[in-house]
Amino acid sequence: MELAIVPCGTGNLLARNLNIPTDPGRALAAALAAQPWRADLALASGDGIKDTYVAAMAGAGLDAAIMAQTSRRLKNILGWPAYALPGLRHLRDHPFWTTIQLDDEPPAARRARMVVIGNVGSLQGGIPLLPAARPDDGRLDLVLLNPRGFGGWLRALLRLLTQRPTGVRVCAPQFAAGGPIEYFRAHRIDLAFEKDVPREVDGEPVPAGRTLRVEIQPRALLLRAPRPVPARGTRRARDI
Repeated sequence: MELAIVPCGTGNLLARNLNIPTDPGRALAAALAAQPWRADLALASGDGIKDTYVAAMAGAGLDAAIMAQTSRRLKNILGWPAYALPGLRHLRDHPFWTTIQLDDEPPAARRARMVVIGNVGSLQGGIPLLPAARPDDGRLDLVLLNPRGFGGWLRALLRLLTQRPTGVRVCAPQFAAGGPIEYFRAHRIDLAFEKDVPREVDGEPVPAGRTLRVEIQPRALLLRAPRPVPARGTRRARDI
């Protein structure tokens, strides 16, 4: 069975990352004109979270706090810019310790203010949070952000806006921390936090907790939608 996507939410991250028009009629026309292809999904779980399929992103910390404190009424009025005010309020939130395990590698500890695991790479407004992420490569991408102060967040945003997918350095967590932004990649990502932290799954808040596991489900979804063009230097999963 083929699935077409007609955006109707606030963020519409999957649709935006696939360049699907937000107008329902144009979205349907784009689906009818596209060739079907297989996209990855991910399966998220954790303490207090039932197994949930993820099409776009899951995370903890700043982004989850923003999702939880943005009113639906404001989102209906403003759309995705409604997230800006809660975002400014939470920029000074304290960092937390998280233990990262990628697949079966040894775990490593990091301090972070925001962690996001993505099957796609861009946020609302086109911000490339995970510029190397693709929905058909059979892997998950993880970014840890730990800027200090308002100026640190501005510098981090500038870096996100100016870097290219081929310039993203994906590290092994056993190495020394690489600054306010770090990237990792794996088939399964386990995060354990020192305390209860806000969490979200595909933009929906879930109860705060201390663990988050996300595991890729390769080629699980047959989509009829425009297929993203791979960035230079990246590979696209082979079709069956």
